[in-house]
Amino acid sequence: MKYIFSSLIVLCLVNIFSAEIALALPIVDFFPVFDVAFVSLSIVTLLIGVYRRIGLILPTILLVLTSSIWIYRNGGMSIKTEILKPQNKTLLTLNVAQFSNDTSKVSLVVKMIREVRPDIILLQEFGLYHMWPDVNSMSQEFAKRINCTYYHFAPHAGNIFGTAVFSRYPILHSDLIFNELSQTNEGWKFLIAFPSDTLNLINVHLQSFNFQSENRLPIDEVMAKQLIQMRLVLCAYDRRLSTVFCGDFNNVAGSKVYTLIDQYFNDAALKMGLGWLPTLKNLPLRIDHVFYDNSIGVNSIELYLNAPSDHAALLVDFD
Repeated sequence: MKYIFSSLIVLCLVNIFSAEIALALPIVDFFPVFDVAFVSLSIVTLLIGVYRRIGLILPTILLVLTSSIWIYRNGGMSIKTEILKPQNKTLLTLNVAQFSNDTSKVSLVVKMIREVRPDIILLQEFGLYHMWPDVNSMSQEFAKRINCTYYHFAPHAGNIFGTAVFSRYPILHSDLIFNELSQTNEGWKFLIAFPSDTLNLINVHLQSFNFQSENRLPIDEVMAKQLIQMRLVLCAYDRRLSTVFCGDFNNVAGSKVYTLIDQYFNDAALKMGLGWLPTLKNLPLRIDHVFYDNSIGVNSIELYLNAPSDHAALLVDFD
């Protein structure tokens, strides 16, 4: 048994330094996806040790290591955050998963947005097959239904899906950072004019793994593309402007891409103690994020796990 425990401890150490090791072995960058599995396995090995009355030193070390990694990466254990200041600006981000090409899903998303009433709505995988190629009509109708005067949706000319932004305040400028013809992956940046200031807003959907697709890329190629896309975003990031950066990153805390972002931005869920909650409904993974720079203060973040999608919606209140 001690060899099994020792092997698990080595795997945990590899997990801790996965972003650094991934420079030589890209596949190791996938390790942080299994943080919850590591913790669960550590608890099981400890229980086995207790049941079989064997030495508990190694199982205990393993449990302490895995739990520490998980807590460090995912922001502690608090379940609910309190709004510390009066509401200022609110932002909602959600991967609508192409609405499953179901107009009833569109109505459910509209209903949720109308109830929450955020100032800015950022959607990923936005679009409907039956509306292609008239993407403007769909975004115009959607904006009207959620009572937003300003909006932007401009997918690749050969695609119906992409990222979309809807705002109650003027969108002064928009710039494409990257997009893919055959995927829903793209990134845009916007300048939003609030009454008191302007906000630089970045909405992304990084390269997907597409595990259910026969034409999916190998995992290491996906992660390499994600890193390229993230570097394009950071090159386009204007440090002179207050910036909020959010979307579906297809990356968990601890990955190389996440570590790169973390050098420049704060993770809202992590800072507010909700980083341990998953944003995928079918897997215990947090791949949807809201990041912000040091010029912005975040007051609260809420996760809507009942959003009409396979992703949760994130609602953030910030200064």
